[in-house]
Amino acid sequence: RGLPLWKQRRGHFRVCSASDGTWMVVNGMPKDGESIEQELASAVLRCEIPHMNLMPDKVPGPWSRLDEELTKDADIKVTSTISKPAKLHVTTPNGQQKCAGEYMLQAGETANNHPLWKQSGGKYWLYSGTNGLWILGSSGAKKQDFVCSRGVIYSSTPHGGTMPNQVSGAWLRL
Repeated sequence: RGLPLWKQRRGHFRVCSASDGTWMVVNGMPKDGESIEQELASAVLRCEIPHMNLMPDKVPGPWSRLDEELTKDADIKVTSTISKPAKLHVTTPNGQQKCAGEYMLQAGETANNHPLWKQSGGKYWLYSGTNGLWILGSSGAKKQDFVCSRGVIYSSTPHGGTMPNQVSGAWLRL
């Protein structure tokens, strides 16, 4: 479905997006092509608020749990355990050297609901684009309030909330 899927550590539960655009927790793996009724029948937890591509910890809730039917439960909380690095160091030995250097976390600022870093003494930003990739972009992206996917270096796969220093795969440059 183009959105991240999280597997419970040492368990069988998964957090995934239902075809109706809501987050749910299911036992086992969701199956493509299931009707929404089949999907929801496998849900043990569900947030009825459409996520609009926000991660589960960013959707305001409420969440419901399955007893004999889904019951709203204000005590259900979804949180993130990802820590944001205060500084990142970028090296670009094969091109786009102007993007190299130290990037500082911009406290209290986000881009597309993800952390944002600014190049120290430079004009580049490390941000999450609307395409779900980490991007090194310039002031053009900043002028668009990062509601774009503009830049000169990109992570090769969507990050799904993984921080730039931990994302797997190569980075691509223009």
